Amino acid sequence: MSPKVITEYSSQVWTPLHTKAYLVFLNQPWRRFVLALSITGEQLRVHFYDRSGCSISPPFDIHRNPSNLVTILATVMFSPRLCIGFDPTVIVRPVYLLHISPCKVMYGLTCADNPDSKELKDGHGLISHPEPSLPTP
Repeated sequence: MSPKVITEYSSQVWTPLHTKAYLVFLNQPWRRFVLALSITGEQLRVHFYDRSGCSISPPFDIHRNPSNLVTILATVMFSPRLCIGFDPTVIVRPVYLLHISPCKVMYGLTCADNPDSKELKDGHGLISHPEPSLPTP
């Protein structure tokens, strides 16, 4: 749902990851750039996509240069979000689903509109009356 780095392994002929990077930018508008890794056969390429284009590294053999592979994987896994393309000036908070209880919900009112009520206001501007308590037997 929210990839940090794109990785593709294929035994077929190498193709760029333009469409996948575009989809990440579309889904995550707070990204400054997208990193991608593609392994075709024994060749690894590092892809760098920003909003103006892309840059792709020359391929290198992962069996002849295992230290390069480990360095790239460690960088991707352990580096801060800034280093893998996230914009630190944009704060993304989780989206909470709106819970509407079976009680009455009023739209467009604030607590100042009805100061005598004991209404609960959520972050969406909705005010709901608390559910009535059931009498105890």
